[in-house]
Amino acid sequence: MRQDQIIQLGVQLRMEGVARFRDDFNRLECLYFIDHEVLKLVQPQSVRKIGGRSADRVLSGSVGFALRSEVGETGARKWSDMPASISLVPIMNFPDLAGLSALSASGEVDPHYVDKLHSLMRSIPATCSEIDRRFGPDFLTLPRLDRLMRMARELRAVDD
Repeated sequence: MRQDQIIQLGVQLRMEGVARFRDDFNRLECLYFIDHEVLKLVQPQSVRKIGGRSADRVLSGSVGFALRSEVGETGARKWSDMPASISLVPIMNFPDLAGLSALSASGEVDPHYVDKLHSLMRSIPATCSEIDRRFGPDFLTLPRLDRLMRMARELRAVDD
């Protein structure tokens, strides 16, 4: 998504700002809001609907978190190193969200999508002790793919 679209979406989703992370292989632009010990993240992507016109788009991407203690200064123009704790799950793992993901011609998001996304974000743990209790004490030491699978399973249980 273009930077202006990300910022417009951030306003709609009532997020606090944009955090930009990079490592040797990835660059992520994430909307975030701070919740106690974590930055709760939405990494938005606008994707063309299969078989649709170029204007027929859906919102895709990922949701998750990173520990605040591992994240440097955030800002739309500043790139930070990828935090080791970053844990993201593709939005398409949540059928209720995926079904509401169509973007309007002006790029606006369905209000029901916003509500469901906020509900999902609230279910993400906000402290290290909640992360340990919810996902297991070894969660932050697991490889990213294992974290994704465990997090998707746990968050889908709340979504069902």
